[in-house]
Amino acid sequence: ADAKVKGTVWDTQGSGEVDDNKVKLDVNELEELFAANASKVDETEEKRANAKSTAKKELVTLVDPKTSNNTSIALSRFRMAPEAIASSLLKGESLPADLIASLLAILPTPEDAELVQSYDGPKEMLGRAEAFFLAIAAVPRYTIRTKCLQTRITFDERADELELKLKDVAAAASEVRSSKAFKSVLEHALAIGNYLNGGTSKGAAWGFKVDSLNKLIGTKTIDGKSTLLHYLARKLAAMG
Repeated sequence: ADAKVKGTVWDTQGSGEVDDNKVKLDVNELEELFAANASKVDETEEKRANAKSTAKKELVTLVDPKTSNNTSIALSRFRMAPEAIASSLLKGESLPADLIASLLAILPTPEDAELVQSYDGPKEMLGRAEAFFLAIAAVPRYTIRTKCLQTRITFDERADELELKLKDVAAAASEVRSSKAFKSVLEHALAIGNYLNGGTSKGAAWGFKVDSLNKLIGTKTIDGKSTLLHYLARKLAAMG
């Protein structure tokens, strides 16, 4: 006997052993009874699978497939029911900035909102995108609310970034205003411009806008091989 059953009731070598060979089975009866039950189980499972498949196919889709797919993908990041998202938006509750950005990208258009609101069937049969659109459409001015919420959430961070940029611009402007080299460029550009434009309404100017320096490269020499910018650069370089 197998070592695992030695000394147990399954040890056919011991006294009073259990021996299944002594049992006479009515195999026909077993097959008739239990094969039928197995068939019924299989049939029941098949019906359930078919019912589930049918229910899935019966989901109502109203918006175009691309919009539906993009919306469903974005919603998977929220881990919130459409009604919960709509409630947060209605109450002005804070959401992570990245989720607000995602929400703005998938808000229903007025046409889609009107489309889902005209649906009069069971809400539980709506597709994921349609259910979301229907919940959001119930929030007054949902687009403006979402943008305001985004501004409120990101304001401090954006203000800090803007402050740093303004400081950089102010520092750059200060450097430019105090630069002797840049003043020399402006002086020579003004003198050359007044000379070339002498006798016209553009001559005898007291100054010019800084962006006018861009025109130096557009003024070419007679032979077309150089520009006023190159001429000015050579003159300034010669001055040291």
